[in-house]
Amino acid sequence: MHEIKFDGYRIQARLDHGQVRLLTRKGLNWKDEFPNIADAVGKLKAKTALLDGEIVVEDERGVSSFSDLQAALKEGECNRFIYYVFDLLHLNGRVTGSPLSERKAELRRLLGAGKGTGPIRYSEHFDKDGSVVLDQACRMTLEGIVSKRADAPYRSGRSDAFIKTKCSSSQEFVVGGYSPSTAMPKAIGALVVGYYEGDRLIYAGRIGTGYTHAVARDLWKQLHPLEIRRGVATDRAGCPRGTRAARLPQA
Repeated sequence: MHEIKFDGYRIQARLDHGQVRLLTRKGLNWKDEFPNIADAVGKLKAKTALLDGEIVVEDERGVSSFSDLQAALKEGECNRFIYYVFDLLHLNGRVTGSPLSERKAELRRLLGAGKGTGPIRYSEHFDKDGSVVLDQACRMTLEGIVSKRADAPYRSGRSDAFIKTKCSSSQEFVVGGYSPSTAMPKAIGALVVGYYEGDRLIYAGRIGTGYTHAVARDLWKQLHPLEIRRGVATDRAGCPRGTRAARLPQA
């Protein structure tokens, strides 16, 4: 079976006799960050449950947008958060260990008539050929699809039970510095990014769009104290790039 790949925060929602926890990959409880989701989980008709899904914010086309999600978190726009749920690991002492197809059927029953509206929504799946589903997802400018074995039991971490396929190729970049804004004081104008070739950081360009004035000021506050006196990136010819370099902490 094939599902839409979302661009948001992967969250496990735990319900235990009215008490709700929204757990990130690192085990942090983000109940306060997503209050509308926590409230909706608390209203599910179950004593105990463990749901797996992704919290997103959709743009005007109905496509999940990670940058819009970050902006909504920053501005406290909690009414925009949507929790797309694609797995049910535990329900009133049972479900875990059953095939994915059975878990999703139980999940659909749990969400009931509201599975397509409200803060919690059922992540639909498609049984058509994967290439057809991927082509349609890409035509809709979605991020991609996740293909899963319908008969697979749940296993945490990576496994051969699912494959992610993106609509476009991507490259990870390192944020090595910034250029100050010419329009606002104490704000960044652009982030300077690069990529590694061996031990050498190669300059790849600048990213100066996609964030608000508030984000530009917030990034300056975070990066300015990390500023160092030398460049950290070179171009492909080995020449240093002139910018304000920031020694960034490791994630």
